[in-house]
Amino acid sequence: CVGVSSGSAGLLLALKAADIKKGDEVITTPMSWLVTSTTILMVGAVPVFADVDKNFNLDPSKIENLITKKTKAVLPVHFYGKIAQIDKIKKICNRNKLILIEDVAQAFGTSLNKKKAGTFGDIGIFSFGPMKVHGALGDAGAIVFNKKKYQKKILSLRQCGTINNEICVEPEIKHNLDALQAAFLKVNLNLYEKTKKKRFLVAQRYKKKLSKKILSPDTSDYNSHSFYDFTILINNRKKVINYLYQNSIEVKVRHPFLINQQPVFKKLPKKKLPRSEEYVKKILQLPIHENITNKEVDYVCKKLNSFVDK
Repeated sequence: CVGVSSGSAGLLLALKAADIKKGDEVITTPMSWLVTSTTILMVGAVPVFADVDKNFNLDPSKIENLITKKTKAVLPVHFYGKIAQIDKIKKICNRNKLILIEDVAQAFGTSLNKKKAGTFGDIGIFSFGPMKVHGALGDAGAIVFNKKKYQKKILSLRQCGTINNEICVEPEIKHNLDALQAAFLKVNLNLYEKTKKKRFLVAQRYKKKLSKKILSPDTSDYNSHSFYDFTILINNRKKVINYLYQNSIEVKVRHPFLINQQPVFKKLPKKKLPRSEEYVKKILQLPIHENITNKEVDYVCKKLNSFVDK
């Protein structure tokens, strides 16, 4: 594990450490924060977008048809805190000799079959920004990996591409983890399970109290979801948002555009991603954090239910 200045820096350095370069293709998801794919552009490679599954994560069944001679890696995201079908994605990567890079920015501490997110692939990237379930006071991140060769490369890249802080072998800027953030993360780690459990209980309460007309995430497995967000699918989203704000309830849309719809990717071939295109019009994030009260959750549910059930 190597600490870095942010999850974004971690993605960039991971791609460089994996020797992803100009002309390579990286299969990834259109549903994430855009830096998951802009970092692919930054190393000169091309993001190839596959559709998502019912949990908003990269759908394994959509990957293999996109693999070409140029494909070098697969980069899934454990989105909104829910671990992806990473075991199936790993098998595809092994079968096709592809590098697997996990974006675990929103899903620290989640597991699949008792194996932690970030440890399935060749490289895993974590973000510890203040908004994350396990967060620092400011930006911070980490890269984990399973091969020594990555360690040497990443340690050099995070320190301006130098060896022993003096001999520069590759042009890069500084990406090291600030000591204050590292110290805070170390202390905060003692509180993580308590924080995660509180968020999970909030999610369970939402699941129980919300109208059955509202599609909401599964809360049956404590280990598989850290609930960075509690994301529902809802029709008439704009009207719902206005109604909730009128009732003093803040909600978010994270994120209102698919990555492949961003202007920076306009030169890429247009492709249909039906599930992603449907979901991005309906996603809505309800308030969820470790300090929200049962009374507040019930109030949100009452107001939202009154809108959809009328």
